[in-house]
Amino acid sequence: MQSPEGYFAPPRRVTTLATDDQLRALKNFDTQFLIDDSGSMRLSTSTVATGKTHWQEVNNVLSNIVEKCAEFDENGVDVFFFNSSLVGQFNGTNIKNPDEIMNLFKARYQAGIRGSTPTAEALDLIIAPYLRECERHAEDLQFPKPRNIIVMTDGAANNNKLLKQNLISYARRLDMIKAPPHQIGVQFFQVGNVEGVDEFLNYLDNAMSEENECRDFIDTKSSEDMGSEGLTARRVLTTVLGGVNRRLDNAMT
Repeated sequence: MQSPEGYFAPPRRVTTLATDDQLRALKNFDTQFLIDDSGSMRLSTSTVATGKTHWQEVNNVLSNIVEKCAEFDENGVDVFFFNSSLVGQFNGTNIKNPDEIMNLFKARYQAGIRGSTPTAEALDLIIAPYLRECERHAEDLQFPKPRNIIVMTDGAANNNKLLKQNLISYARRLDMIKAPPHQIGVQFFQVGNVEGVDEFLNYLDNAMSEENECRDFIDTKSSEDMGSEGLTARRVLTTVLGGVNRRLDNAMT
């Protein structure tokens, strides 16, 4: 197995992720990343030509994204991990440069990435307090700064039923207080190609809101959507910006 240092070689910089005009929309949102730190993130994906592990893929993508995000949001980005977030460790806030991402991923890796995939529970730690804040401002309509939450995971959640229930509940609570369509956006990205994950992600993106008569605040990209190129910084930003623009357009209609 590679040494820990081998997982944290400086990533190749991607010079053109999106135009400045496109990225300027990010200044209106807080951006948070929620990263799978289960044991399977040590694996590599044979269908992706890079030969990197899932952990390396996500590390490199975030390192390429963070600087651009910070140009348009002075608060930088926040990074949380599935398992360590549940015990309050290795959370990074207001991150503005690639070195901070590299150091955070290195520290988390050296502590041992292990365990299962508590997607619903980890996501609730981020969304539940924010939703309560939104609800406190429902009467005066002075809602907090909108938020984009980007989830990167390589496997099925421990409890897909709970994740679905939570997402429907969040949507209905936002509808109840008449929060703007862009108040919260959640984007799920599949790392690797674990069987069955893409089917559930497609359901969250394409059927859940209509089936349950609630707002659509979910965007997803499965391994099937991304093809042989896999997860890239360009694809993540394109998806996030597409979701932002769609929800902003909905707010004006």
